[in-house]
Amino acid sequence: MAVIATLAVSGLSACRSAPDVAVYFGDTEQVTVAEVDRILDDARDKLTAAQAAALEGRPAESVPPVRLPITAIDVVGALVSREVGKSLAQGKPAQGGTPDLNALGQLTGLPADAEYVKLYSDGYATIAGIAQNAKPAQVTDADLRYAYEASREVGEVAPQVSFESWKEGLSPQSVDVLGMGVAARDALRDQVKKLDIEVNPRFSAADIDVFAVGTEKQRLLPLVVLPLVDPATMPVTDAR
Repeated sequence: MAVIATLAVSGLSACRSAPDVAVYFGDTEQVTVAEVDRILDDARDKLTAAQAAALEGRPAESVPPVRLPITAIDVVGALVSREVGKSLAQGKPAQGGTPDLNALGQLTGLPADAEYVKLYSDGYATIAGIAQNAKPAQVTDADLRYAYEASREVGEVAPQVSFESWKEGLSPQSVDVLGMGVAARDALRDQVKKLDIEVNPRFSAADIDVFAVGTEKQRLLPLVVLPLVDPATMPVTDAR
Protein backbone atom coordinates (compact mmCIF):
# COMPACT_ATOMS: atom_id res chain seq x y z
CA MET A 1 0.00 0.00 0.00
CA ALA A 2 1.34 3.39 -0.89
CA VAL A 3 2.16 5.70 1.96
CA ILE A 4 0.31 9.00 2.12
CA ALA A 5 2.79 11.54 0.83
CA THR A 6 3.38 14.98 2.22
CA LEU A 7 5.79 17.00 0.17
CA ALA A 8 8.34 19.31 1.75
CA VAL A 9 8.29 22.64 0.01
CA SER A 10 10.20 25.88 0.28
CA GLY A 11 9.50 29.44 -0.64
CA LEU A 12 5.73 29.11 -0.43
CA SER A 13 3.77 32.28 -0.92
CA ALA A 14 2.08 33.74 2.12
CA CYS A 15 -1.38 33.18 0.67
CA ARG A 16 -0.78 29.44 0.13
CA SER A 17 -3.23 29.25 -2.74
CA ALA A 18 -1.66 27.01 -5.39
CA PRO A 19 -4.51 25.27 -7.25
CA ASP A 20 -2.72 21.91 -7.29
CA VAL A 21 -2.40 21.81 -3.48
CA ALA A 22 -5.27 20.36 -1.45
CA VAL A 23 -4.00 21.08 2.06
CA TYR A 24 -1.16 23.11 3.55
CA PHE A 25 0.36 22.18 6.92
CA GLY A 26 2.12 25.38 7.86
CA ASP A 27 4.69 26.62 5.36
CA THR A 28 6.72 23.42 5.04
CA GLU A 29 4.39 20.57 4.09
CA GLN A 30 1.49 20.01 1.77
CA VAL A 31 -0.78 17.37 0.29
CA THR A 32 -1.40 17.70 -3.42
CA VAL A 33 -4.64 17.39 -5.34
CA ALA A 34 -2.94 14.59 -7.28
CA GLU A 35 -2.57 12.63 -4.05
CA VAL A 36 -6.27 13.07 -3.29
CA ASP A 37 -7.15 11.91 -6.81
CA ARG A 38 -4.85 8.90 -6.47
CA ILE A 39 -6.63 7.72 -3.32
CA LEU A 40 -9.99 8.17 -5.03
CA ASP A 41 -8.77 6.20 -8.05
CA ASP A 42 -7.53 3.43 -5.77
CA ALA A 43 -10.95 3.22 -4.09
CA ARG A 44 -12.67 3.11 -7.49
CA ASP A 45 -10.35 0.40 -8.78
CA LYS A 46 -10.72 -1.76 -5.66
CA LEU A 47 -14.49 -1.36 -5.65
CA THR A 48 -14.70 -2.18 -9.36
CA ALA A 49 -12.63 -5.33 -8.86
CA ALA A 50 -14.73 -6.42 -5.88
CA GLN A 51 -17.97 -5.88 -7.80
CA ALA A 52 -16.64 -7.75 -10.82
CA ALA A 53 -15.70 -10.71 -8.62
CA ALA A 54 -19.11 -10.71 -6.93
CA LEU A 55 -20.96 -10.58 -10.26
CA GLU A 56 -18.71 -12.95 -12.18
CA GLY A 57 -20.61 -14.80 -14.86
CA ARG A 58 -23.24 -12.14 -15.43
CA PRO A 59 -23.45 -10.47 -18.87
CA ALA A 60 -21.35 -7.29 -18.95
CA GLU A 61 -24.36 -5.18 -19.94
CA SER A 62 -26.22 -6.26 -16.80
CA VAL A 63 -23.44 -5.15 -14.43
CA PRO A 64 -24.29 -1.74 -12.95
CA PRO A 65 -21.63 0.99 -13.02
CA VAL A 66 -19.64 1.47 -9.85
CA ARG A 67 -20.87 4.28 -7.62
CA LEU A 68 -18.07 5.51 -5.41
CA PRO A 69 -19.37 6.08 -1.84
CA ILE A 70 -16.70 8.68 -1.02
CA THR A 71 -15.71 12.02 -2.52
CA ALA A 72 -12.55 14.09 -2.72
CA ILE A 73 -13.84 16.01 0.29
CA ASP A 74 -13.97 12.79 2.33
CA VAL A 75 -10.39 11.99 1.31
CA VAL A 76 -9.15 15.42 2.37
CA GLY A 77 -10.89 15.05 5.73
CA ALA A 78 -9.29 11.64 6.27
CA LEU A 79 -5.85 12.91 5.26
CA VAL A 80 -6.01 15.80 7.71
CA SER A 81 -7.44 13.54 10.41
CA ARG A 82 -4.49 11.18 10.01
CA GLU A 83 -1.91 13.97 10.24
CA VAL A 84 -3.57 15.66 13.21
CA GLY A 85 -3.87 12.30 14.95
CA LYS A 86 -0.19 11.56 14.34
CA SER A 87 0.85 14.92 15.74
CA LEU A 88 -1.19 14.34 18.90
CA ALA A 89 -0.05 10.75 19.37
CA GLN A 90 3.65 11.65 18.94
CA GLY A 91 4.62 8.07 18.23
CA LYS A 92 2.48 6.48 20.96
CA PRO A 93 0.16 3.56 20.06
CA ALA A 94 -3.44 4.52 19.32
CA GLN A 95 -5.30 4.38 22.65
CA GLY A 96 -8.60 3.82 20.92
CA GLY A 97 -7.41 0.56 19.37
CA THR A 98 -7.21 -0.15 15.66
CA PRO A 99 -10.58 -0.57 13.94
CA ASP A 100 -11.18 -3.83 12.10
CA LEU A 101 -10.58 -2.96 8.44
CA ASN A 102 -13.19 -5.43 7.18
CA ALA A 103 -15.85 -3.91 9.43
CA LEU A 104 -14.75 -0.37 8.59
CA GLY A 105 -14.73 -1.21 4.90
CA GLN A 106 -18.32 -2.35 5.15
CA LEU A 107 -19.29 0.84 6.96
CA THR A 108 -17.61 3.03 4.34
CA GLY A 109 -18.93 0.94 1.44
CA LEU A 110 -15.43 0.04 0.23
CA PRO A 111 -13.29 -3.12 0.17
CA ALA A 112 -11.08 -3.49 3.24
CA ASP A 113 -7.93 -3.20 1.10
CA ALA A 114 -8.86 0.21 -0.29
CA GLU A 115 -6.28 2.77 0.79
CA TYR A 116 -9.00 5.15 2.01
CA VAL A 117 -10.15 2.56 4.57
CA LYS A 118 -6.66 2.29 6.09
CA LEU A 119 -6.26 6.05 5.97
CA TYR A 120 -9.56 6.63 7.78
CA SER A 121 -8.67 3.92 10.31
CA ASP A 122 -5.29 5.47 11.12
CA GLY A 123 -6.76 8.88 11.90
CA TYR A 124 -9.89 7.70 13.68
CA ALA A 125 -8.04 5.26 15.96
CA THR A 126 -6.05 8.08 17.55
CA ILE A 127 -9.00 10.43 17.75
CA ALA A 128 -11.20 7.73 19.32
CA GLY A 129 -8.52 7.25 21.98
CA ILE A 130 -8.60 10.96 22.78
CA ALA A 131 -12.40 10.88 23.07
CA GLN A 132 -12.41 7.77 25.29
CA ASN A 133 -10.05 9.43 27.75
CA ALA A 134 -11.69 12.85 27.70
CA LYS A 135 -13.81 14.30 30.45
CA PRO A 136 -17.24 14.92 28.89
CA ALA A 137 -17.70 18.52 27.84
CA GLN A 138 -20.93 20.45 28.02
CA VAL A 139 -23.09 19.39 25.08
CA THR A 140 -24.90 22.34 23.53
CA ASP A 141 -28.16 22.31 21.63
CA ALA A 142 -26.10 22.96 18.48
CA ASP A 143 -24.13 19.77 19.14
CA LEU A 144 -27.30 17.80 19.70
CA ARG A 145 -28.96 19.36 16.66
CA TYR A 146 -26.07 18.23 14.46
CA ALA A 147 -26.34 14.65 15.74
CA TYR A 148 -30.11 14.73 15.29
CA GLU A 149 -30.00 16.06 11.72
CA ALA A 150 -27.23 13.63 10.73
CA SER A 151 -29.22 10.71 12.14
CA ARG A 152 -32.43 11.88 10.53
CA GLU A 153 -30.76 12.27 7.13
CA VAL A 154 -29.77 8.59 7.01
CA GLY A 155 -33.04 7.29 8.42
CA GLU A 156 -31.85 6.52 11.95
CA VAL A 157 -34.46 8.97 13.24
CA ALA A 158 -37.95 8.87 11.77
CA PRO A 159 -39.02 12.02 9.87
CA GLN A 160 -41.96 12.61 12.21
CA VAL A 161 -39.77 12.68 15.33
CA SER A 162 -39.07 16.27 16.34
CA PHE A 163 -35.75 17.47 17.69
CA GLU A 164 -37.27 18.12 21.11
CA SER A 165 -38.75 14.62 21.30
CA TRP A 166 -35.47 13.05 20.22
CA LYS A 167 -33.53 15.14 22.71
CA GLU A 168 -35.83 14.17 25.59
CA GLY A 169 -35.36 10.52 24.73
CA LEU A 170 -31.58 10.60 25.07
CA SER A 171 -30.17 8.82 28.11
CA PRO A 172 -27.62 10.59 30.34
CA GLN A 173 -25.07 8.00 29.16
CA SER A 174 -25.69 8.93 25.52
CA VAL A 175 -25.23 12.61 26.29
CA ASP A 176 -21.99 11.84 28.15
CA VAL A 177 -20.65 9.90 25.16
CA LEU A 178 -21.43 12.85 22.90
CA GLY A 179 -19.79 15.09 25.49
CA MET A 180 -16.58 13.07 25.25
CA GLY A 181 -16.68 13.55 21.48
CA VAL A 182 -17.21 17.28 21.94
CA ALA A 183 -14.24 17.46 24.31
CA ALA A 184 -12.07 15.64 21.77
CA ARG A 185 -13.29 17.96 19.02
CA ASP A 186 -12.20 20.99 21.03
CA ALA A 187 -8.75 19.47 21.58
CA LEU A 188 -8.46 18.74 17.87
CA ARG A 189 -9.48 22.29 17.01
CA ASP A 190 -6.56 23.59 19.05
CA GLN A 191 -4.20 21.17 17.31
CA VAL A 192 -5.44 22.18 13.85
CA LYS A 193 -4.61 25.77 14.75
CA LYS A 194 -1.14 24.77 15.96
CA LEU A 195 -0.45 22.93 12.71
CA ASP A 196 -1.58 26.00 10.76
CA ILE A 197 -3.72 23.96 8.39
CA GLU A 198 -5.18 25.66 5.33
CA VAL A 199 -7.53 23.88 2.96
CA ASN A 200 -7.95 24.60 -0.73
CA PRO A 201 -11.39 26.26 -1.21
CA ARG A 202 -12.36 23.36 -3.49
CA PHE A 203 -12.37 21.14 -0.41
CA SER A 204 -13.70 23.62 2.11
CA ALA A 205 -16.53 21.31 3.19
CA ALA A 206 -14.03 18.74 4.54
CA ASP A 207 -14.14 17.90 8.22
CA ILE A 208 -12.65 15.49 10.75
CA ASP A 209 -14.91 12.72 12.04
CA VAL A 210 -14.46 12.85 15.80
CA PHE A 211 -17.20 10.47 16.94
CA ALA A 212 -19.00 8.12 14.56
CA VAL A 213 -21.23 5.07 14.89
CA GLY A 214 -22.44 2.33 12.59
CA THR A 215 -26.06 2.50 11.50
CA GLU A 216 -28.58 -0.34 11.19
CA LYS A 217 -27.92 -0.23 7.46
CA GLN A 218 -24.21 -0.77 8.09
CA ARG A 219 -23.09 2.71 7.17
CA LEU A 220 -20.82 5.14 8.99
CA LEU A 221 -22.66 7.94 10.78
CA PRO A 222 -20.48 10.78 12.16
CA LEU A 223 -22.24 12.46 15.09
CA VAL A 224 -19.48 14.87 16.15
CA VAL A 225 -17.26 16.47 13.52
CA LEU A 226 -14.71 19.26 13.32
CA PRO A 227 -15.09 21.42 10.19
CA LEU A 228 -11.73 22.38 8.73
CA VAL A 229 -13.14 25.68 7.50
CA ASP A 230 -15.52 27.86 9.51
CA PRO A 231 -18.94 27.30 7.88
CA ALA A 232 -19.63 31.02 8.17
CA THR A 233 -16.69 31.77 5.85
CA MET A 234 -16.99 28.76 3.58
CA PRO A 235 -16.86 29.56 -0.15
CA VAL A 236 -19.59 28.32 -2.46
CA THR A 237 -17.37 26.09 -4.60
CA ASP A 238 -16.23 22.65 -3.47
CA ALA A 239 -15.05 19.36 -4.94
CA ARG A 240 -17.21 16.28 -5.37
